[in-house]
Amino acid sequence: MFTDQVRNALKFYAIPLIALIIASWQVSHIQYGLSRWKGGGFGMYTEVHADSRQLVVNDSLIVYDSLRDNKKIRLIFKNYLFYPRKKYCSSLMEQLKIEDDTAKLEIWLPEYDAKMNLLTRKKIHEYIHIED
Repeated sequence: MFTDQVRNALKFYAIPLIALIIASWQVSHIQYGLSRWKGGGFGMYTEVHADSRQLVVNDSLIVYDSLRDNKKIRLIFKNYLFYPRKKYCSSLMEQLKIEDDTAKLEIWLPEYDAKMNLLTRKKIHEYIHIED
């Protein structure tokens, strides 16, 4: 079916082509505030691990360790930190029993400045939920 020339070309270009596809997918995800730690790991050691992200709801810090009893809420919590989407936000608010008409969810990422030896936080996502 394939000639030897085509077969050799496929062998030679297959791995670089797959790596290019994965890298492109990863870079496209980074552009939207998603974690470098997901999707192949390109650049994963250039930022703090996404487990260090902090969730603030209505100016109150929600700590992951305080959610030990409920596996479902821990999964939704992690999904929202890694992939901040509206569907996870609604589920998270429901599980956290936030009954306010308006709620503000923010995700903060710690940043370390080695030159200044300073740890700061940067807001990487904000979502304001308004009940209909």
